[in-house]
Amino acid sequence: MDQKKLHRFRWAVYLFVGALAIILFFVGTFIAVETHLSDLLLSLSAELLGVALIFFVVNQFFLLRPEDEQREALSKVSRLLDQATRMTTVQLLPTPEAVFDFGIAALENKQWEKLRIFAPVGLWRESEGKKRWLHAVAQHARTGSVKTVWAVFGLPPVSRKGETRPCSQVAEDLKYVRETLDVFSDLRNVTLHFYPPFPASVGFGTLIFESTERTGGELAFGLSSHIHEEVIDTGFCVNNSALFFTAREWFDQQIFWKATGKFVLHNEDKSLEERWTNIVETWYGKKYLGRPVETQHPELNDEKPD
Repeated sequence: MDQKKLHRFRWAVYLFVGALAIILFFVGTFIAVETHLSDLLLSLSAELLGVALIFFVVNQFFLLRPEDEQREALSKVSRLLDQATRMTTVQLLPTPEAVFDFGIAALENKQWEKLRIFAPVGLWRESEGKKRWLHAVAQHARTGSVKTVWAVFGLPPVSRKGETRPCSQVAEDLKYVRETLDVFSDLRNVTLHFYPPFPASVGFGTLIFESTERTGGELAFGLSSHIHEEVIDTGFCVNNSALFFTAREWFDQQIFWKATGKFVLHNEDKSLEERWTNIVETWYGKKYLGRPVETQHPELNDEKPD
């Protein structure tokens, strides 16, 4: 590569990293609702700008110094560059399949102390990628390659956009959720918490992988980017120890214990089947355990409750 092309390539890298940092900064400042999510995005933005600045300074140094001094300085800055590039590794996940594939690959490539899953919306949406992902989580929890799984799932809403949904639709969603979660029924190292049904929520999900050395881990964020807020259709993953510990504290304190840990119906001494019946009866009512006879969808009227 000649010097002009190399120079243009360097500037392209600076602009890309800088633009990504600016995007994350604006999302964290003006769009992110959760305080902890905003802090994560702002911290990531600052890390990216730091990496770009270090590369810029080093490259300018080499352009200005004589060749012999460049070689001498190279040994001194190589470790700094290595630390900078390892400081934050970001990978874009442009599709839902990419988000699920990242999670599956992380399970297959390494053993983990704990996996934390936050999925407040969308569990009731049919998705082959999501099924593969949850089956992989159950499989690796069963074999011990993931020692512990803490998961918080949201439940389907009774109303949407100010209108009450037909009972049959909600019952179908609940049935699908129950069947999906059946992969965890016999696993004692998997703890499931549930949000009560909310009328509306913005699509957002988090995966937090904690390493067995407990020195850090990896994170993945799933985001919605269209009008169907229940569908996660893009995201990104990041490897950064500072962000990991911040996200872990946010999940453990705010989500797993404060937001859902005090809810009833989380008795792990009971089977998922027993808990599920109590959850549906308490938050929805007995009629949602099966499909009602009269619905707004005649094609479902002939079906009998399970």
